[in-house]
Amino acid sequence: MLRLLGLGLGWIALGAAVSLLLLGFTVGAFAVVVLSAPVLGEEYGTAVGLSLLCVGLPISFVLAVATHELGHVFAGACAGFRPQFAHIGPITFTRRAGRWRLGWDGRQSWLGGRAVCARRPGSRARVAAFLLAGPSANLVTGVAAAVWFADAGSPALPRCWAGLFAVQSLFFSVVNLVPVRYRRLDSDGLALCRLFAGCGLKGE
Repeated sequence: MLRLLGLGLGWIALGAAVSLLLLGFTVGAFAVVVLSAPVLGEEYGTAVGLSLLCVGLPISFVLAVATHELGHVFAGACAGFRPQFAHIGPITFTRRAGRWRLGWDGRQSWLGGRAVCARRPGSRARVAAFLLAGPSANLVTGVAAAVWFADAGSPALPRCWAGLFAVQSLFFSVVNLVPVRYRRLDSDGLALCRLFAGCGLKGE
């Protein structure tokens, strides 16, 4: 009974944490739009300014996902693991015979990414570094982009896109540490909790 109660409370806490993250993301994105739209409208005209703002949303999203996966791949290579595969949406990068090959796989999640490295046995500290590298890359670049957005003297369009990137990158840095499993893949947070057994190593 106590175990079920603890499990239920854990799910409630997890749900509350995710809700707060989504609220923070929504507020942040709304703030960027409200602060950027008038400036873009003045500089490019209302129609063009709003169009550039809308175009910045998917571009900043892809860049935030790419930053996360590059963090995993870079840390894996530094830790002595062999990067084998990565995808950013349906775009895939597969390493064969020492060379990276670009591909397309519509079966991959279009709203996320993944990096896979071959792991050496007995290297838990390196595994932890690999798993933390993705969220850390998002955190560092997100903070840098937020500082850029805070500079009111920056050009309007890069500043707007930097703000959109900051919100999404900082969101990814935190939400990926939430211990959940989605589409048969562990989040970085859940993988850290388990510290991954076996020879395969995957980071979302």
